[in-house]
Amino acid sequence: MRQALVLAEMFAQYALIVFDLMGMDDDISAARKVWSWIESNKAQEFTKRECYRDLRGIFPKVAQLAQPLTLLFERGYILRVEDKQSGPGRKSEVYQVNPNLVEGWS
Repeated sequence: MRQALVLAEMFAQYALIVFDLMGMDDDISAARKVWSWIESNKAQEFTKRECYRDLRGIFPKVAQLAQPLTLLFERGYILRVEDKQSGPGRKSEVYQVNPNLVEGWS
């Protein structure tokens, strides 16, 4: 019985990995879409506003970008940096892409 429980736990962990690879988790799927956008633009730095502007067909509300950007941050793909913009207007969140991931993008 004990071995069956260990085996069941192992299968559950593998199932999570497989679901992740299949894009079954909406948050991970959304993060992949944002990452694809970053890669296709070869962005080394970007604003949340730029990301939303280009992906608003996928994310109708800017708030829907919060979770995908958080996941990319938690996994070390991006880092939120200080907005250097001065002057009038609303500031947008600025993100920098992990330099190790953009080495070949030049």
